[in-house]
Formats: sequence, C-alpha cells, structure tokens
Amino acid sequence: MNENFSTILTQKRQEKSMSQEELAKNLYVSRQTISKWEKGESLPDIEKAKKIAEIFSVDLNYLISGHQEAVQNDESLKSLEDRVTQLENSLQENKFIARTNGWDIIKYLIYLVGITIVGGFLTSAFYYIKH
Repeated sequence: MNENFSTILTQKRQEKSMSQEELAKNLYVSRQTISKWEKGESLPDIEKAKKIAEIFSVDLNYLISGHQEAVQNDESLKSLEDRVTQLENSLQENKFIARTNGWDIIKYLIYLVGITIVGGFLTSAFYYIKH
C-alpha cells in the first residue's frame, strides 16, 4: 500500500493544483504529515484515507491499491444505468404528452361548444324576458 498510496496521493494532489498545506488544512493535519505520506514514511489512518479519497473523488480501494479497473467498470455501469433511466423517463413523458394532446383538444372543443350553447340559451332567455 505504501508505494501506491504515496504515488497516487502526490499525483492527485498535483492534478488538483493543491499544495501540501491546503490538503493538510482539509484533513486537519500538519503539512509535515502530508509530506511523510507522500514520501512513504508513514500512512494515514483509515478515516483520513477515506477523506483523501473523497477530496480527490477516487475510490478508497484505488487510493490504497492502485487498482482502478473495477471502479471504472462500476462507474461506467452506473452512468449507463442512469442514462437508460433518463431515456425511459423521457419516452414515458413523450408518450403521455402524445396521448393527452389529442384528448385535450377534444375536451376543449366540447367545452367551447358547451359554453356557446349555454351562452345562446342565456341570450335567448334575456331576449325573451325583455320582449
């Protein structure tokens, strides 16, 4: 773990253009502690390792072992599942809209005819009352 961890920690920190001091502040440790981790002289406890993985958006297993394949596959699968769900939802919405548009038009026409008829009756009634 030591060699993989120190290499990955250094690489990820530099990728984010983060100084040892900034990382130390995020983890509530000293800059010297970060330096020791990056040199492979010591290792963080599991809670700090989890926090580091979170900060750099990597899997804890990758941070510790350097193996990323399973994580990438899981992420790809999750991404694919999310996309399929979005497409299914979009399809359902489109079907609902297509289904309701025809009925909505018919419904509005019926309302319009009904209002016209009621208006005609009221006009006739007022006309009859006046004469």
